[in-house]
Amino acid sequence: MAVGKRKRILPSWPLVAACQLDSIPQRRYCSYSAAENMPFKDEPSSSFFAFAYSPSLLETYVPRIIEAYILSRLESVTAVLQNGASDDPLDNDEQLQDQLDSLPYLCRFQYDKMSKYICSLMDPVITAYSEWANRPPEGDGTALQVVEGQLTWLVYIVGAVIRGRLSSSSAESQETIDGDLAARVFGLLQLTDSGFHVQRYSEHTRQRLDVALLAFFQNFRKASYILVVLLILTENYQFMVTGSSAAQHEFDSFENLYQVYVGEQAMHSSKVYTRLNERLGLNDHLMVLNIILGKIATNLKVYGSADDIIHLTLSLFQDLASGYMSGKLLLKLDATAYILTHHTREHFAFLDDPANARNRTTFYYTLARLLFMEDTPSKFKAFTDPLNQAR
Repeated sequence: MAVGKRKRILPSWPLVAACQLDSIPQRRYCSYSAAENMPFKDEPSSSFFAFAYSPSLLETYVPRIIEAYILSRLESVTAVLQNGASDDPLDNDEQLQDQLDSLPYLCRFQYDKMSKYICSLMDPVITAYSEWANRPPEGDGTALQVVEGQLTWLVYIVGAVIRGRLSSSSAESQETIDGDLAARVFGLLQLTDSGFHVQRYSEHTRQRLDVALLAFFQNFRKASYILVVLLILTENYQFMVTGSSAAQHEFDSFENLYQVYVGEQAMHSSKVYTRLNERLGLNDHLMVLNIILGKIATNLKVYGSADDIIHLTLSLFQDLASGYMSGKLLLKLDATAYILTHHTREHFAFLDDPANARNRTTFYYTLARLLFMEDTPSKFKAFTDPLNQAR
C-alpha cells in the first residue's frame, strides 16, 4: 500500500522540484526556510527510490536544486550585511548543521558536475581574498566581509561534501574530486594568516571563517584521509591487555585499514594526495598534518579571548592526539615540537585569560598525552624548561 502511494505522487515530483527552485532564492534571509528547501532533507536515501522509477528526473533537478541552494547561501551574505538581518544562517550552529547534513548525499549523486560548479564559485572568491592580503580594503571593509562570509559558506560546504565519502559506495573513484575540493581549502589556508588578513582576527566575519576551517579539518580527518588510526587504539587496544585471538584479529584488520589510508607508503598512492601534490606540493599525510598543526598553533596564539574558537581548536588538537599511533605521527611534526617547547602565555595568549581555565586544562592534558607516549628524558626536560623559566 505504501509503495502504491509513493508511485502516485511521483508524477508531481518535477512540480515539487520547480517549486523549490523558485522558492530558494526568495528565502535567502531565513536560515530555517533554506533548510526546509533542501530536497530529501530528512531522508536523503529516498532520492534513490525515485531514481529507480525515473532517473532522468534526478539527473535534471538535483544538480539544479543544489546549485540554487549554494548560490542562495552566497547571496545571503550580501543580503545580511546590507539589510542588517538578525537571522544570519552562519550564526545558528544547529540549523547550519541541519542544512549541511543533506549535502553529501545530493552532491555526490553527480559529483563531477557538482564539484566543478563549487570550484567555479570558489576560485574567483579565493582570488579576491588573496588580492586583499596585499592591501587594506577600501571604505568600511564591507566588500572584504562579503568575501569572508562567502568563503565561510564554501568551506563548510566542501567539508560536508568530503565527509560524505564515509557513506559513498564509489568512494575510491571519487578521491580525485575530493582532492580538487580539498586543495582549494588548503590553498585558502595559506592566505588566511598572511598580509593584511593578520590584522582581522578580531573581526566577526574573519573568526567565522576560521571556525569553518576547523570544521573542514574535522571532516577531512573523519573521512579517513588522515587518521583512521583513531579507531585502532580506542576500540582495539584491548588485545594488548587480554591477548585474545579475536581481539588480535580485529586489531590486525584495523591495522591493515590504517596502512591503506595512513601508512607511510600507502598515502602516497591516494588520489587525494596526488591532487594536493599537484596543486600545493602536499604529497603525503604528514605534510597535511603539519599544516593543520600549524593552524592550531596560530589560533592558540592570536585568539586570546575568543573562547569558542579556542575550544574548537583544542578539540581538534585533542582528537588528533587521542590515539597511540596517531600520536606517534604527530610527534614527527615540526609544529608539534614547537608547541611542546613553547607552551607558555608568552607564546599562546589564551593561557593568560582566566576565562580559558577549562581550555588551559585541555591544552596541557593533550600535551601531556603526547609527551608521555615516548620515554625520552630529553624531551621531558625541553618541555619543562619553559615552566621553570616562568617562575
